[in-house]
Amino acid sequence: GADTMIGPGSGAPCRDDSACFHGTHVAGIAAGRGSSFSGVAPDASVMSIQIFRHYPALFCGGEPCIRAATSDLIRALEHVRDNADRLKIASVNLSLGGGSYRTYCDDHPYKPVIDQLRERGIATVAAAGNDGRSAFVASPACISSAIRVGATTSAEDLAYFSNEWPLPMLLAPGDPVVSAIPGGGYRAARGTSMAAPHVAGAIAVLK
Repeated sequence: GADTMIGPGSGAPCRDDSACFHGTHVAGIAAGRGSSFSGVAPDASVMSIQIFRHYPALFCGGEPCIRAATSDLIRALEHVRDNADRLKIASVNLSLGGGSYRTYCDDHPYKPVIDQLRERGIATVAAAGNDGRSAFVASPACISSAIRVGATTSAEDLAYFSNEWPLPMLLAPGDPVVSAIPGGGYRAARGTSMAAPHVAGAIAVLK
């Protein structure tokens, strides 16, 4: 089931705020279930897949860093595809990205597996990016078969940091959003990373 752990430490409880804040906050928005308030789809389950790894300074411009390789993201999406029917997966949330693209980037290697997910009725939801650019979005949000999500403020204006472009995309709350943090409790954060799970959770509710 969705509570199965594949690989050491994958999806294990984490109390390290610096290492696990982002993923915990995003998951809480999509499907958190709390006593005072909940995420968008509190009756949904979450399958966490770790694609980030530590890289030495040689690969990071002088300082060690944490990055996600293209091949690891593709493997993660393939894992979702291969378990789609068994786990009744509704959507994939990708609160990550990089680069700036003015138009669709369908030559990127993510496109085939995102298409395969779509054929199975699974939406791939990706954050548009936080560079404040008015005619660009990040990858993999630039894939035409993905759902791009920018961030709005509580006043329903476009957040100052949110990327956008004239091609189809959605907007969702992202400036700020209160959600779960590692070890218990809640905190506000802002970003298109916070907007995307609103859409991924809404798709789960609709399905």
